[in-house]
Amino acid sequence: MLTQDRLKELFSYDPLTGVFINLQSSGKRKAGNIAGSKHNAGYVKIFADGASYLAHRLAHLYMTGELPTEHMDHINHIRSDNRWENLRMVGQLENNRNKRAYRNSLSGLPGVAWKSRDGCWHARAYDRNKQIHLGCFGDFFSAACSKKSAELRYGYHENNGKA
Repeated sequence: MLTQDRLKELFSYDPLTGVFINLQSSGKRKAGNIAGSKHNAGYVKIFADGASYLAHRLAHLYMTGELPTEHMDHINHIRSDNRWENLRMVGQLENNRNKRAYRNSLSGLPGVAWKSRDGCWHARAYDRNKQIHLGCFGDFFSAACSKKSAELRYGYHENNGKA
């Protein structure tokens, strides 16, 4: 298991930029170069002592001395942005309250979808992992307002649904 001391032997971390720098050369890894590479899901992956780690989890270890016990949320939804101010450890419920809109979303707003079967816009929200049906609306604006109202009521993060 990687410790904070071992991590600091291998890498430096700049909390203002979120970038890890190699402190030692090893194989293709050269001292002074930026550590890690972008994972196919957009996260930065770093190899250390034969294991693969996500950079945002290593940032938490570097700054606090402990690997995170819960989810690490990228507040601005940019998975490769590992600046300390952009990261927060949260539970699954809180992590779900700060989601970006899905790329293939027709509405552009999580929890609002057109249901051609019903001929209306459905709005839904979650409270403590329980789905709440907010209603079926004839226009997108009404569905979006209902969803945004529910986000305020249930404590969603202000960035929820933003790209």
